[in-house]
Amino acid sequence: MALGSYVAGARVTRTLGERVVQMDQDTGLAASIVSAALVLAASFYTLPVSTTHVVTGAIVGAGLRQDPAAVRWQRVGGFVSAWIVTLPIAASLAALAVWALGAGA
Repeated sequence: MALGSYVAGARVTRTLGERVVQMDQDTGLAASIVSAALVLAASFYTLPVSTTHVVTGAIVGAGLRQDPAAVRWQRVGGFVSAWIVTLPIAASLAALAVWALGAGA
């Protein structure tokens, strides 16, 4: 995960910050505050959340409030598609790794 953040972190940050919706500083601050509050609340209650999902949702929500026409829905749809595909692929690869290592038998 650290390697992925190092290699693609700037690209992810740029995409979320500039390519989902162009927003003013106040709207960006509101999205950041909401994201931080939700992640802290989830951590307090030991709920598993993806910070990327939370931040993306907050950015889209803030962008909708600022100007619904400015949200780039094709990009958001790409995120959602990737999230739907990621879970079963990760589960399959983990199952394959457990099988290959002979663990869990």
